Amino acid sequence: MKRLAITLLIAAALISGCARPKAQSDVLIYAMKSEPITLNPVMASEISSKTVNSVIFSSLVKYDENLEIVPDLAERWESDASGRVWIFHLRRDARWHDGEPFTSEDVEFTFDRLFDPATNTFNRGMFMANGKKPEVRADGPHRVKITLPSPFAPFISNLPSLGIIPKHILIGKDINRNEFNWNPVGTGPFRFAKWSSGEKIYVKANEDYYGGRPLLKGIMFTIIPSSESRRIALLTGCADIGEVTSEDLRALEGSPILDIHRWDQYLYFYLGFDLTNPLFQDRKLRKAINLSIDKESIIRAVYKKNATRAKGPIPPASPYYRNDLDGYPADYERAKGLLEDSGWKTGPDGVRAKDGKRLSFETIYASSSADTEKAAVFMQAQLKKSGIEMRLKSMEFSSLIDRCYPGKFQSLIFNWSEEMDPDEFTVWHSSQRGDDGMNFMGYSNAEADALLEKGRTTYKKEERLRIYGRFQEIVVDDSPYVFLWTPKGIAATNKRVKGLSRPGPAGLLINSERITIKEGSDEKP
Repeated sequence: MKRLAITLLIAAALISGCARPKAQSDVLIYAMKSEPITLNPVMASEISSKTVNSVIFSSLVKYDENLEIVPDLAERWESDASGRVWIFHLRRDARWHDGEPFTSEDVEFTFDRLFDPATNTFNRGMFMANGKKPEVRADGPHRVKITLPSPFAPFISNLPSLGIIPKHILIGKDINRNEFNWNPVGTGPFRFAKWSSGEKIYVKANEDYYGGRPLLKGIMFTIIPSSESRRIALLTGCADIGEVTSEDLRALEGSPILDIHRWDQYLYFYLGFDLTNPLFQDRKLRKAINLSIDKESIIRAVYKKNATRAKGPIPPASPYYRNDLDGYPADYERAKGLLEDSGWKTGPDGVRAKDGKRLSFETIYASSSADTEKAAVFMQAQLKKSGIEMRLKSMEFSSLIDRCYPGKFQSLIFNWSEEMDPDEFTVWHSSQRGDDGMNFMGYSNAEADALLEKGRTTYKKEERLRIYGRFQEIVVDDSPYVFLWTPKGIAATNKRVKGLSRPGPAGLLINSERITIKEGSDEKP
């Protein structure tokens, strides 16, 4: 309590710029650690954009708290015996935020823009079966027929990630540069109102929402990159919800106004390499780096009990996770042996060298994560024991995203959020390298490609378990990443907030229209 009192005194001095110094009864304040890249769901691929888009846009279907697929813009659907032909029956009471009616033509248009090669999106591969796009056709104003080119197991599981966009606004426009991307119109429970770059995004209740008018007046997404500032905002009531770090917990768990939530995430952290860089094309070197990083000790020091060691490309929360894989526990002697085998000899400064080149590389990471920065310093010291020099450079999240292309980085520390289905095609298949997908490390393995293709056309879970089990084995052996850890999802919420979704991988805002704030004033955001 003494620690909490000191923290609050410091907070009082620092929080003079608080957007809401007292409780507000009708606007939820959501503290985000990074700013969205785009508010166009066809192109959005990172968590911040998806979080804001989730309350502005609707999808054909969505996940509920139990991770079951439930209706959204589609009231019901059916597929034929082959699993290739799907019919979606759409709601008749959904309208766009500008008042125009939602129809099947909007769904067809959304998929057309997704599959247009000119659209700058990483999401295209999520709906491509064996490199071919499905046929999406408006079959009457409230009926959509989707014909897949071949059986495609992840199809229905991936649909919640694709928000539907309005044809009447974007037809004939350049979707990559249109004002819509920062001034969107959706069909969801909240309407876009204002985006103050680098500061906040405000959305207000959609009174015509087909699921019923939201109980909140609005949601203010405030951009607070500093974990300390987010902690202070939560402790002083200037924020109602915020993602927090393990380091924050000691102070936050003593607060009488906050609840702490933890859940298993479909997410992992990794140290990734640009595999087009000649330095990282040596698998023995990549394995040596893996063996030189003591993930367990970093987890204990940084995450305490709030993370588990990641062992491969599918996170532990998934039923497809291979728990029996080794995952490279720290082994400095083995690491040094691999480096010697590859010709890396220890130099006078302790850093190994070969052919006159030092074993030194730059690692970039997001400055918004205090936990990542601490972990990076530990990794730097551990790699030094094996004669490897890691040069650290932090940068803003948006700048980090801009560097995620072959040739624009050497290595990076990043987190990756997985979909519920084990389909890993867009991340690991060789066809998705560079600008064509999310395989920006440049990974390529013929057997892995074949397994990913087969997994997409296989519906039986037993067979998919075998396919994705072998896939994980191959990737771990190739060591294109250092798989680091899977942290628990940790969020703090003010006790006055009611109606949040049960904490889980699908997020706290699944039913945002039901959220209320128990007490407050009529102060405007």
